Amino acid sequence: MLNENEPLSLTKNETVEKTITNASSAYKLDTGRLNGNEERTFYLRLWLDEDTPTREEVMNKVLNSKITVTLVQNNIYNDITLNGADPVLKTGLIPVKIASDGTVTKANVEEEWYNYQNKEWANAVILKDETVPYENNDIISEDNIESYFVWIPRYRYKIFNDETYSGLTEVEDRVQTIEVEFESKYTTPSNGTKKNEWLTHPAFTSFNSNVMWVGKFETSKLNTAPDNSRNAEGVQIKPNVISYRNIQVGNAFYTSYYYKREVDSHMMKNSEWGAASYLQHSKYGSEVSVRFNNNSNFIAGYASVNEPTCGYTNDNRACNKYGTTSDITVSYNT
Repeated sequence: MLNENEPLSLTKNETVEKTITNASSAYKLDTGRLNGNEERTFYLRLWLDEDTPTREEVMNKVLNSKITVTLVQNNIYNDITLNGADPVLKTGLIPVKIASDGTVTKANVEEEWYNYQNKEWANAVILKDETVPYENNDIISEDNIESYFVWIPRYRYKIFNDETYSGLTEVEDRVQTIEVEFESKYTTPSNGTKKNEWLTHPAFTSFNSNVMWVGKFETSKLNTAPDNSRNAEGVQIKPNVISYRNIQVGNAFYTSYYYKREVDSHMMKNSEWGAASYLQHSKYGSEVSVRFNNNSNFIAGYASVNEPTCGYTNDNRACNKYGTTSDITVSYNT
């Protein structure tokens, strides 16, 4: 058993080149990524299972083994501001850069494709047709994008709530920039409980959720998907389409959970929404209240012109449409 993973038989792992001359076999235990100035600790437990030959055959024998760590340096871009909390691209996620007019191009991960100091958050998409090849800097057609995601790096924040609010109106009047410091998931969490103490946001410490791609827009249903259905293949996360409404919580949970199970998709928890909105209130976001989507036709990706809201209105000219040059901050912080 490596760390707290499920126990397995070494013979089922990939074989590798032997580093002990007279070794009978060698197997790969794990692969991963090590960021600059990052430390990793591994716990390995070995035992003989019930399929081991009779004890007479192994009794009084000396069993030798050796663990080898091989480091291959690569040129993957890392944002020094994130302190090791850089995006993790799992199966099906294509890194992209999004222009102010909404044009999407495949990002070259060896070059700068996000910069949180400049409020440029990392974006990725899931394709409708994954067999279509894209080279770096190729434009990805909107017709072949199924869902957009944005990376919320792990961070700690300075507690600012002194719990003396008398009501919601007073909370609005006391909107402030939240102090945030990014950290690697291998960093010991901060456990502050009082004002001006540091706390690693609970979204990153609860349920072992140390990394987080968040849907960049409201979830929408494909035209072929029935209303209020459990249909994991009938959803998309895109701008300028009608958002998924009138769906029961149970159906929303099922649809989200089975959308992309291989990358742990699930319906967003309150703490995860809090992590995204707190970061938006930091110097790495717009530092103001999250805008209200007041589009009367329920189109995803819109945001009210005034901050924090301009109220619900049937006049869609009071909204910023995604992909217009006036909503660049909104597009990074949806």
